Amino acid sequence: VIAPSSGAAMKPAPRKPKRSATASDYLIGEIVSVTRDDGSAEMRSVKYAPWQLGDGTWVIGLDGIAGGYLLSRVAKPRRKP
Repeated sequence: VIAPSSGAAMKPAPRKPKRSATASDYLIGEIVSVTRDDGSAEMRSVKYAPWQLGDGTWVIGLDGIAGGYLLSRVAKPRRKP
């Protein structure tokens, strides 16, 4: 036996914004590798801790680059073994 529907649509539970797993790994002053728009990589230092934009995108403040830079295009330099 199936209960009749009340006609009210169930709302999905509100989603928490996803936080990048590495957002808290970047320290101010730390040197990071940045992939620029043309695909080239360069080293920059972290100026501001990562923050989330209204659309959920994570960005980070870097020395020499105005505004926030996509956190997905920033990485810690690889260490030589």
